[in-house]
Amino acid sequence: MLISILIMVGSAALLAMLYILVLRAAHWLSHQAEKLLGLAAYRRRAHGPAAERVLAFLGFELYSRREYGLGAVTEFHPLAGATVDPGGGVGPARLGMSPAEVVAALGRSLGYDAWDDGNLNDSLIYDGVRLSFDRCDHRGPLPRSRLWVAEVRRPDAMLLGRPLCDWQEEELIATLSDRGLQTKIVEPGYAEFVGPYLRTWFESGRLTGVEVAE
Repeated sequence: MLISILIMVGSAALLAMLYILVLRAAHWLSHQAEKLLGLAAYRRRAHGPAAERVLAFLGFELYSRREYGLGAVTEFHPLAGATVDPGGGVGPARLGMSPAEVVAALGRSLGYDAWDDGNLNDSLIYDGVRLSFDRCDHRGPLPRSRLWVAEVRRPDAMLLGRPLCDWQEEELIATLSDRGLQTKIVEPGYAEFVGPYLRTWFESGRLTGVEVAE
């Protein structure tokens, strides 16, 4: 009788330990999945609001791989490696879209805290991308407004087949001129083109941001 009781107690204890191990394994797998997918929720929990703003400003995916050694991480964000199309948009976000169409393509905006730059009432904010609309009120872009400006600060965004961070200032200006874009303004660290419209910013001779518009 005593042996049977001991066996039952031991079995119950073993089951409890297995249950705890399964819960811990599930939590670890969930944590790793969020990390691999680059979800905003992971960034907020792991790095805090201030770091989230910095990562959104720089473009989280490539920034995290270079600065934190996450070279093997595969990113699935719809703007990861997005193509900047002068006169067209950036990735799935096309000039002329409504706010609802942009949200359907990219998901919910990160909010104004993710972009420390100017009045953002007209904009939806994503990782390293600010999408501005032609009409807004104090709450944000109006439902019938149209996307008319896209500013991109993602190093991994593609321009003319190359990541932004790979372009040198003189090389890009010459390439855009050769492709028929007309130079409007050129000064150290900044250049502006028309036909179609394109603004570019450089730091230490390297491209750090672009803006396309209708």
